[in-house]
Amino acid sequence: MVGGPMHSLSTILEEKKDEVLKKCLKEYPKQDPHQRSISRAFSDWIQILSEAIKGQDPKRLDSYIEDLINRNGHRGNRLLQGIKTLTALRNAFIQVILQEIKKEKTAKAIDSVDRFIAYITEKMINHFEKRFLETRKEIQARDRQIKEWRGDKVKFFSKKEKGWIDVGGTRMCLLDIPGGWLKLGTSIILFAGEDTYRRALFEAGLSETFSKEALKKGILEKTSKGLIDAVTTYSEAGFGDFVLKELKFQEGYAQVTCRNSFEGWAFLSNKRFFESPVCYYSAGVLLSFMQNISNRNDLVSVETKCIAKGDEECEFVIGTRLKMQQRGIDLPEWGMTIKERAEYLENLLEEKKRIEREITRKNAELSVLNKISATVNQSLNLDEIMNLAIHELTKIVGNKGIGIYLLDHKKKS
Repeated sequence: MVGGPMHSLSTILEEKKDEVLKKCLKEYPKQDPHQRSISRAFSDWIQILSEAIKGQDPKRLDSYIEDLINRNGHRGNRLLQGIKTLTALRNAFIQVILQEIKKEKTAKAIDSVDRFIAYITEKMINHFEKRFLETRKEIQARDRQIKEWRGDKVKFFSKKEKGWIDVGGTRMCLLDIPGGWLKLGTSIILFAGEDTYRRALFEAGLSETFSKEALKKGILEKTSKGLIDAVTTYSEAGFGDFVLKELKFQEGYAQVTCRNSFEGWAFLSNKRFFESPVCYYSAGVLLSFMQNISNRNDLVSVETKCIAKGDEECEFVIGTRLKMQQRGIDLPEWGMTIKERAEYLENLLEEKKRIEREITRKNAELSVLNKISATVNQSLNLDEIMNLAIHELTKIVGNKGIGIYLLDHKKKS
């Protein structure tokens, strides 16, 4: 033991850092492939723990505790690894304390080390308790999903044969939403513009055949229940959690919400945001459901909210134009399709050519008048003026027989 003046604990730990490190590494076999990284980690911990003890500030350890938690092993083994590291550190510190500090001071020094070790341990336990609760919630959520998958099947679903999924009499297939479908949508926007994308997807949804075939076979009823069944099937088929919030079937009015519409989700998950709604396919499908089941063709469909533009959920409203106006809902205005745009541009080009021809003709006429005017100013010979006028006019109208009549004011003829 050291005689004479009492060395402070932090000073001793700093001076005996190499000895503490050797004692820590005794807990690990020399052939351990991670020996070098373990040595660096212990060296850092000895240094920061010595500084924390010197400053009597355990919070200085916070940034290193996370490193200790994540340093080695899979998540399930990290707590055990952390405890092993702390145990090795404490044992090494105490051995040095017993060797270097007088007996009557050892209890206080060991208590100081234990307080800091306890602080680290508590932080670690709190972290893993929190992680344990999060993991348990994830497991419970997965269990619920498994139960739902086992207990719930898509309504009216049947497998006709290998490679053929039948839903209510309509052949369907699984679609890669974040890959294939999103690429299809973005390609339409890229090559044809957003106007064409909106109109094409809406028309595609409006052309769904599920409700038509299901009505023919008596699978869907021409009642409010039929609409509920159709929307439920659309949801269960993976298009999103669509919910009928308000339904006035006799009026042809419905309000539908969806917290995870496949269209909005596809763009949102790829960090693409829009100023206006994007779920045009679903808007078309929902309108088709209502039109076919209620046997009405005077209805329209509008998406008023969309997750792709920052709303908490997508909202679709179906009803008559009058109903929309009464509720202050603006109806969508479709832009021109590629064909319509091409025809419009072609008409513009023809109009441009016509105007250019007209300008050319007017310029020629103006040029003739300028020449005639110049001749009049230079000569008073009437024959010369008339011959020049006929010559220049022939350039414009060709040899079609040009005559110039002189007005006799006296005879008035």
